[in-house]
Amino acid sequence: MLATALIHHPKILILDEPSSGLDQDSLQCIIKVIRKYRSQFSTTFLTISHDPQFLYQVCEQVLLFKENKQPAMKQK
Repeated sequence: MLATALIHHPKILILDEPSSGLDQDSLQCIIKVIRKYRSQFSTTFLTISHDPQFLYQVCEQVLLFKENKQPAMKQK
């Protein structure tokens, strides 16, 4: 499904739990695709995930939401 969305070269792409249910090899493949595509086409990815390690690998900025706390911005 990600490949279908990328064909159209969107300026912004929303990913909801892209790492959910993936084995390690598939996860590394998705990480490579997102990094390469972002640098090649300057696409913004808005990514929702419960996997902070994944987010830190693919995102330049991460906004963390925790129950009853102010959101925290993390940058590379």
